[in-house]
Amino acid sequence: MRVLGLILAGGGSSRMGQDKLALEIAGFSMLALTTHSLRDCTLIAIAAGENNLPEDAAMYHHIMDSKTHVGPRAGLFPGLTFAAENNFEFVQLSPCDTPLVNSDVFRRLKDGLKDADCCVPRTENGIHPLHALVRTEVFLELLMEDGETSNVHSLVTSLAHNEILIDSDIMLNINSPEDLKMLRYQDLIDLQQRHQ
Repeated sequence: MRVLGLILAGGGSSRMGQDKLALEIAGFSMLALTTHSLRDCTLIAIAAGENNLPEDAAMYHHIMDSKTHVGPRAGLFPGLTFAAENNFEFVQLSPCDTPLVNSDVFRRLKDGLKDADCCVPRTENGIHPLHALVRTEVFLELLMEDGETSNVHSLVTSLAHNEILIDSDIMLNINSPEDLKMLRYQDLIDLQQRHQ
């Protein structure tokens, strides 16, 4: 199974007040933490728009965001197109700002896919479509047919999909200095150990 790990990292980091990609957590950039979690993928690509990649993640394939789409679609369209053109059957999506999501979550998504077109993590707060494992051709076709009509959540749930249940703490999204303060001391130790 050829899987492209696609990191969505094109946002402006306006709430953080500094570049989230390079934000250091447990000695690594937030982007490097995400790439490490996707290490079981065949290839990792980063849809980072105009953002510069931090040094500890600069070796990965950089995909420019679409100028004709906004939000996650700006990275999804070129990322899925790249995957289709390079014969990746699946794309594992991941935003760059959830550093506690680890490789075990992505392995569980792969195991949970079975014959579906998509497998998505679910917490007590609902599904997390930007962490879905999607069948490349099916999801790309759906995106093209939809244009800008539906949100990504609706698109993912319209596919034949399976879900895995995960702890909501893992999905901590770091968008602001306040979010960063929510990382516990044990989280930081776990992140350091994960990357040794």
